[in-house]
Amino acid sequence: MTLLELLISLTLTLLIVSSLYGALHLAGRAWHSGNQIAEKTTDRLLVRDWLRRQLGRMPLIISEPSPGRKQMEFNGEQDVIRFIGELPSHLGGGGLMELRLLLSEEQELVLQYRPYPETVRDQERRYKQRPLLDKVEALTFAYFGSADLEFNAGWEERWAGTEYLPQMISIQIQREGDEDLWPALLVAVMVDGNTDRPSQVILSQGSRF
Repeated sequence: MTLLELLISLTLTLLIVSSLYGALHLAGRAWHSGNQIAEKTTDRLLVRDWLRRQLGRMPLIISEPSPGRKQMEFNGEQDVIRFIGELPSHLGGGGLMELRLLLSEEQELVLQYRPYPETVRDQERRYKQRPLLDKVEALTFAYFGSADLEFNAGWEERWAGTEYLPQMISIQIQREGDEDLWPALLVAVMVDGNTDRPSQVILSQGSRF
């Protein structure tokens, strides 16, 4: 081989190696990005499914804060929601728990929980906390229904101090890096796992409560 042929061969080899390296690097970045998107989507779907099951199967518990005045054990604001539910055993479940969902200072969607009812000793009533979703920029709740059966149902920013559960709860979560808001999670509130009738219809009968 002449020197010119050797230089040509080396140049072609370098071009081929560079092309292969570029293709492998691009494939690696695409695989990594795909994994990140899949993990983020999976986390979001798991949390949405858990929220749907918890909020959609709330037990009917009515307290009496003052004589003759009854209200549902449910309080909803734009940025926090409090309700009664059950947790799995590895989270200290096994009975009814007072649950709160809110956005922490660390930009995490967190679940706070403590034993219910209030007759439990004070030291056991302190909230424990568990993060559900990280890198959350915004969390918004809204409530559909009517606190008074004489008025038409509509969307409300706050739901508290009423004898009725909302018929539907909207949960809007925006995570860091999301260009657009994901569609809001709409949870139809049921009386229990054995019926699909909205809670307000059952509670309107009133006599059993």
